[in-house]
Order: sequence, then structure tokens, then C-alpha cells
Amino acid sequence: MYKYAPYISFNIMNEKVYIIDERASTVFSLEGVAKEVWKLCDKNIDLESIVKHIAKIYQMSSEEISKDIQDLVLEFNKLELIMDDSNY
Repeated sequence: MYKYAPYISFNIMNEKVYIIDERASTVFSLEGVAKEVWKLCDKNIDLESIVKHIAKIYQMSSEEISKDIQDLVLEFNKLELIMDDSNY
């Protein structure tokens, strides 16, 4: 399960989400699937549930998208935008 890092804020405008890393004054822009995954990263659900939710939205099988979603969540974690809540 994941949660947003405490120094992260974000705004959803139009079809994009803008993520602000207040430590580095960096802004990230997400849209499409990445935006949907971002919105789920703080909902107290695990990676498998995120994959299932995205698969349902985009009418794809979980197997088709699992690796891509996992890579995206790992990238969010690597950039320290989210934290693995199971470690806390």
C-alpha cells in the first residue's frame, strides 16, 4: 500500500495532474493512465488492486497491464513521490 510523500502536493486541472515536489521545487505532469494510477496511490490499496482498477477502466486484462503499472509505481517510488506504506 502506498501514500503520497509528505512534501508532495498536487492539483488536477483539466485532463492532467500536476505534482509538486516541494523539496526540489520540481513539477511533474501526468495524464491518461499515469494520472489514474497516481490518484489511486493514496487510497490504501495494494498494487494488485491498482492494476485491477486500471484494467477495468481501460477494459484490458490485468495481465496485459500489470508490468507497466508496476513499473510506473516503482518510478513514482524512485522519484520519492510516494512511499510504500507497508514499511511504516
